[in-house]
Amino acid sequence: MVRVAKSDLSLRDTLNIGQTFCWNFDSKCQVWQGWIDGVLCTAEEGKRFISFDGPSERQIEHYFSLDLNWSEIHKSFPKDRILHQSIKQFPGLKIVREPWWECTCNFICSSLKQVGHIQQINNKLRVGFGSKVKKDRFSFPSSEVIAQVQEKDLRDCQLGYRAKHLHTAANQIARQEFSFESEIPHVGIHEAENRIQKLRGVGNKVANCILLYSGEYLDAFPIDVWMERVLLEHYFTKSKKMPNRVKTLDFMRKYFGPYCGIAQLYLFHWVRTISKNA
Repeated sequence: MVRVAKSDLSLRDTLNIGQTFCWNFDSKCQVWQGWIDGVLCTAEEGKRFISFDGPSERQIEHYFSLDLNWSEIHKSFPKDRILHQSIKQFPGLKIVREPWWECTCNFICSSLKQVGHIQQINNKLRVGFGSKVKKDRFSFPSSEVIAQVQEKDLRDCQLGYRAKHLHTAANQIARQEFSFESEIPHVGIHEAENRIQKLRGVGNKVANCILLYSGEYLDAFPIDVWMERVLLEHYFTKSKKMPNRVKTLDFMRKYFGPYCGIAQLYLFHWVRTISKNA
C-alpha cells in the first residue's frame, strides 16, 4: 500500500478530464480503479491521504508526475490572471504519464468523442483483445495484437471510421515503419510533431496530446475546440478567428514558456469546469 497526501494530488481533477481513459470511479465502494504502467491499481481517498494498492511507490510518483517541482513550474509562468486562477482552483491537478501506445490509441479514437465514450472504447479494446489479469480486468492490447485483428472487429468497439486509422497505425508499428522509442526522444518539439504524424490518424492536435501525456514533452500544446474558446476569449481578443496553428503554438510556447503544456492542462480543465457550472 502506497499513500499520497491529498494536498498533493486530486484524483477527480486528474483522472477524469481527458488525459487518461483507463480509470473508473466506483461510487458504491468509493474507490478509483485503473492502470499504472500496466499494473492494476485501486485508489481510495481518506481524509488526508490517498491509498494506492498495486503499483510501486516509484510507479505512482512517475505516473502522476509527482517527481516534478510543481512550485517552480508555477513560478515560471507569466503573471496571467486566468492561468493563476486555474492553478488556485485546482491545486491537486497533475499531468499523467501514460504508456505511449495506449495513449496513441486513445487519441486516434478521440475525434468527435467525449471523455466517457473514449473510456468505453478503451475498455472494449481491453476486453476484446487484451489479456485477462483479474476477473473482468484486462490489459491493454499491444500494437502487434491490434495489427492482427480484422478492421471490422475494431468497428465493433465503437470506433467507426477510426477503426481503419487505428488498424493502419498498428500495422505501421508492427512492420517497424515507426518506432516511438527510437524516433521521438531527444528531438525538439517541432521535429517530434512531424515524426509522430507519420502514423495514420495522427494530426497536429493528436500528436501534441501524445507528446504531452506520454512523451514527457511539457512544451506540447494540444488545441481543440475548448482551447480555441479560451485562446480567442482571453489571448487573441482582437481576432475573430484563430491564427493558423503554427503561429498559435509558437506564441503560446513563447508566452507560457517551457511548461506551456502544463499551462494548457490547467486552462483546459478551467474552461470545461466553468462551462459545466454556467
